[in-house]
Amino acid sequence: MKKCKNCKTELEVSDSFLDWLITELLFNPELLVTLYRLPVHTCKNCGTKNIASHPDWPQKGLFGYKVMALVAMLKHKARIPYAKISSVLENLFNLKFTPATALQLDTRVASKLSPEYEKLVENMRQSDHSYTDETSANVNGERHNTWVFTNEDTTLLATRKSRGKKVLEEILGKNYLSCIICDGHRA
Repeated sequence: MKKCKNCKTELEVSDSFLDWLITELLFNPELLVTLYRLPVHTCKNCGTKNIASHPDWPQKGLFGYKVMALVAMLKHKARIPYAKISSVLENLFNLKFTPATALQLDTRVASKLSPEYEKLVENMRQSDHSYTDETSANVNGERHNTWVFTNEDTTLLATRKSRGKKVLEEILGKNYLSCIICDGHRA
């Protein structure tokens, strides 16, 4: 800078510095394709081929755990439809797959997490109380309800078509005798 931007006077050597922090993405996404060489053991008795496993190999499909987790996060956290998820991943990573593949990946994540979900349900059933509420939710253009069940240890969400007590019975059990804290609207 040679002249004052206000009065156009010639400037001398700077007399101070302004520190200014800028946060920027270091974003150079690359796809990592890994070949797994898995031993195959053929049973001498019945001829069944038994394929060894590897903790980093999802055992089904062509996409790894991080791709599946990103699809699930975009779908459920960012609420992006599967068609747009396909477009986002193609634009960011040049990773091409159909909306149906995004749905399959999301379904695999749900299946993998199902045992953890069941642990949350069991925790709610064993609790001496549950703060419970529901609100309407749009699922593929249809009205559903997202239920929340929470206590000191757990928060559980369940989206169902019903707003009725059958959801309470499904999550908490038909014989739940503990305290339900709610807004008082009938389920």
